[in-house]
Amino acid sequence: MKPYVKEEKFRFLIDSWGGQTNPVLYDEIFTDDKGIPTCSMKVIPPKCTPLVQPCNVYFYRQVKNFIKRLQNCAYIIEQDREISSREDCIKIQSLVHHQLSAPILCCMLKYAWFAAKLCDDRTSFMNVNEVCFRIDVLKNSCECKNSAFITCARCRNNYCFPCFYDRYHPTSCSNSALEQHDSE
Repeated sequence: MKPYVKEEKFRFLIDSWGGQTNPVLYDEIFTDDKGIPTCSMKVIPPKCTPLVQPCNVYFYRQVKNFIKRLQNCAYIIEQDREISSREDCIKIQSLVHHQLSAPILCCMLKYAWFAAKLCDDRTSFMNVNEVCFRIDVLKNSCECKNSAFITCARCRNNYCFPCFYDRYHPTSCSNSALEQHDSE
């Protein structure tokens, strides 16, 4: 962690598991040039993690929503196909990371901190449904001319299930549309 925070002040939020809640451990590691601790440690009380851990409060809901959309896609149902093998699980997690780490969803992740009452800054944002699964996406076609089911959060192009999932879209994702969107 130290390479990321350097000597900047930061809040360190940890679970109440034994062995890691001693502030002295962190005060010795995270100090500025004058030896003053830069780490403000907060311990989540036992059984309270779902109430205050930012990912539990909001972000994981978006992850679950994305996974459910993949697994319940009309194409999957029509093909009587399941995506539940070990290989599928790894691919799904990779796709989730690729999509949810897109710059357009950055404010959504920041909102999780606001929802957990760990910061006062509430920014407007679009969630996974608004970015990737808008209702009008079904009216559009993929490059292969099949009906689209998702809009990539990075390149903003529409894809059918086979082009997005089976061909593993992150290997061919072009961010040019996103860069154009950011410059506007």
